[in-house]
Amino acid sequence: FDLGAWRQQLALVPQETAMFDQSVTDTLGYANRDASENVIQSAAQQSNAPEFIQRLDKAYETRLGEDGVRLS
Repeated sequence: FDLGAWRQQLALVPQETAMFDQSVTDTLGYANRDASENVIQSAAQQSNAPEFIQRLDKAYETRLGEDGVRLS
């Protein structure tokens, strides 16, 4: 094995998530504060989350709580 080539194939994926106390919309649009509703819904679709989000009390405007504590 070429150790350098092998190391290039590895990645670290942490199991902990970071969530802020903000709405689902704000969370999905975090990297783009000017994201349109279509962009937000596309992000939800890519995350396989639209049905889950629609079941929340206020759908996309539901506040998640720090580290998602309001989701459990």
